[in-house]
Amino acid sequence: MSVLTDLKELIRRRAVVGHFVSTTLKTGHRDKVLGNLWQLIDPLSFMLVYYVVWSIILGRRGPEFMLYLLSGIIVFRLFQDSVLGASGVLRSQVRLIREVYFPKAALPTAVAIARLNDFAWALAALIMLEVFFLHRQAHLTPEALAKIHHPLAFGWSILWLPLVVLALFLFSLGVSFMSAIAGVFFRDTPNILGFVFRLWFYLSPIFYYPEDVRRLSTKVWFFYRINPFSHFFRLLRASLIYDKPPGLDGMLYICIISVAALVIGFVIFSKCEGTAIKQL
Repeated sequence: MSVLTDLKELIRRRAVVGHFVSTTLKTGHRDKVLGNLWQLIDPLSFMLVYYVVWSIILGRRGPEFMLYLLSGIIVFRLFQDSVLGASGVLRSQVRLIREVYFPKAALPTAVAIARLNDFAWALAALIMLEVFFLHRQAHLTPEALAKIHHPLAFGWSILWLPLVVLALFLFSLGVSFMSAIAGVFFRDTPNILGFVFRLWFYLSPIFYYPEDVRRLSTKVWFFYRINPFSHFFRLLRASLIYDKPPGLDGMLYICIISVAALVIGFVIFSKCEGTAIKQL
């Protein structure tokens, strides 16, 4: 089957994707008393841990830095959890794959959509925190407000948020397709990805500001600029936390890289699917 035929089949059988998404979500929360509330609690707990560590080491405190941390964490975790989950999804469904015909691309797609659901809960937590901190900021004196490094703001720039999230999802889905195939041929894929993601996490601007990087060197700034998450973080924070219109260069960059990742990922998955199934 051609790549285009596989794509048409996936779209035609979108109900299968919906079924796998539902199953993935139910399985993930089956034994949890708080269910979806963990999608609120988990990123908040991560944020608090990192906030304590980095506020002590770097002396950065305040609501703005807490939201800065949380926004970076939830964006990166959407990508990380999607790709890691996809790396073992074909092996975990080997019996179903052998017994029932369906577009195999539905499996990594369902994983990415399920993680998008988790991201939506975490984003809700971020917005609730921001509303609370905005209320507190509104009662500050002009002198106290002037001391805030990056004041919080909420306005029309939030209209850019859906486009940023869509680009992030497409980027995650494209890499998930590649991860799903790699997970069949290389059993060590989840371990390798875990190492890569830990390194990528700390090299991305989650804990530090762009101006911190700009002070280092031109070479470091170059690698900072080509890191997709530098742009995903900046654009999400601009639209949601600081009410700043996103730069067109950054928006164009994430759109191009997201579409490219999706196309390349789906082509690789489609071309290697037959061989991969035989390996199961």
